[in-house]
Amino acid sequence: MVHWKINGIFKADPNKVYDEITSLGEKFTPEQIVEYARENKKSELNKCFEWSDKAAAKKYRIIQAQTIIRNIVVIKDVEEGDPDTGRVVVRAIISTNERTNEYEPIQRTVINQNSYNRLLAAAMDELQAFKKKYDTLAELSGIIAEIEALIAS
Repeated sequence: MVHWKINGIFKADPNKVYDEITSLGEKFTPEQIVEYARENKKSELNKCFEWSDKAAAKKYRIIQAQTIIRNIVVIKDVEEGDPDTGRVVVRAIISTNERTNEYEPIQRTVINQNSYNRLLAAAMDELQAFKKKYDTLAELSGIIAEIEALIAS
């Protein structure tokens, strides 16, 4: 049984959507999913898409803006950086909260205690998710142990 990661994000049954997607074959592309939904107007997948071109264009521009935000970075030259370049790449703008869809410059986040605590909590959540996802890989056991120790502290 599958679920939506965020309840209510789509007005479709996630199990039916999953079945429709996996019926496309062992491997599939986003383009194939859109095409299936377009051709099968009564499918669960069809319910997941905005079919009004005007509304879809506006939503796509918002996605483009989010992509812009995610791709503006600060590059720092430091000794502990990438072994090849000696640089650390950090996002210049980060999300303030997944639910509000607001962003702020990283410089503000690191000087504002509430924002910093929120970022730290998000980092810990991501470490926990990483641990759950890759816990079965023996090659990462050392990293997993470090994550467990960090989360426990």
